[in-house]
Amino acid sequence: MTQKLKIEFGSNGRNVPGWLCTDISQADICKPLPWPNESCEALYASHVFEHVSSPHAIHFLQECHRLLINGGTLRLIVPIVGSHMTRAEIVELVDATHGHMCGYNEQLLRTMLFAAGFYPHKIQRTDRQEMDIHHHAIGEERDYKESCRLMATKIV
Repeated sequence: MTQKLKIEFGSNGRNVPGWLCTDISQADICKPLPWPNESCEALYASHVFEHVSSPHAIHFLQECHRLLINGGTLRLIVPIVGSHMTRAEIVELVDATHGHMCGYNEQLLRTMLFAAGFYPHKIQRTDRQEMDIHHHAIGEERDYKESCRLMATKIV
């Protein structure tokens, strides 16, 4: 059996053993991804999804679904806005100075994953894992407040 890929999108130059870590020069998430159907067992995108428009975001999720094998997983970590935040925190998070093109909440992310082909009962929240490093830049408390971590498993 051929080893299936594990791909991290938006790696910002870091390398993780066992993963193909890509940046925009290797995999522009606004375009068709250059790997064959069902070639990946795991995909990971942390704080990159919000940097593209909604149409590009849904296309990226569809591409992720196409790439995954049956039982493969997509871990998606996205800043979210909601009533658990102050107005100032919401405005700061969706401010264009961060390069964010869209604002999300958990329900919208779940709906977009469903539209891309993932079944709702196979989309679940996850805790921070070893690969998650965004909290190093913004602090743990802020990361927990504004980051939504979802794992979607492809079932055909």
